[in-house]
Amino acid sequence: MTRSGRSKLFVVLMALLSLFCGYLSYWQWERLSWKQSLLAEFAMAAELPAEQLTPETSVPAFVKVAGAPQRIWQQIQTKDRAQGFRLITLLKLDDNREILTDLGFVNQDDAASLIANIPKQLSGIALLRRDDEPSIFTPPIDEKEGLVFARHAASLGGVEGVMLEWLAEAEEPMTLRRDRAQVLAGIPNNHLQYALTWLALMLVGLVCTLIWWRRAGDDQQAEA
Repeated sequence: MTRSGRSKLFVVLMALLSLFCGYLSYWQWERLSWKQSLLAEFAMAAELPAEQLTPETSVPAFVKVAGAPQRIWQQIQTKDRAQGFRLITLLKLDDNREILTDLGFVNQDDAASLIANIPKQLSGIALLRRDDEPSIFTPPIDEKEGLVFARHAASLGGVEGVMLEWLAEAEEPMTLRRDRAQVLAGIPNNHLQYALTWLALMLVGLVCTLIWWRRAGDDQQAEA
């Protein structure tokens, strides 16, 4: 392949990469709008008194719930620069439904002892919300180590599409979360930052494409 041919190939690849970055930026803008609406729904639910959890309870809502935690799974997470885990379980209710439940974050050093001391029966208030949809990049569940990489109810055999964010009282050891405000604050909204990052990469890619397009033209003239 001639030098001008290689330059043109590079231009095409850079243009495609720039378009892909532009698509990701647009997707993150769409996710930003979705997350803002979701957080607004959570904020409205937080203003209402907790209701008894039933199969007909609409999402999102703060609910009164009681059940027996099943196997405890861990999801690796860093919080406030501390390495640790989200503790994930299936909460088995009196009607035998099993709902994916996030018990909160624990430091890595404290995880084993806290898991061992989780009560066999939990009763309290939780946020009922939609679960997390895994992406094509989400690793499969690590059955041996008990690790999950997305809070996806169907993957663990829970009621499909929903999960609980547990609100523990101060004396309960399994979570650092304490009240509704802390639960809502733990739901990140970084989509604007991601959208701007991908937009900047798209612009850099377009500039590189233009520069190499002009260089490819110069190479073609030189070969002629």
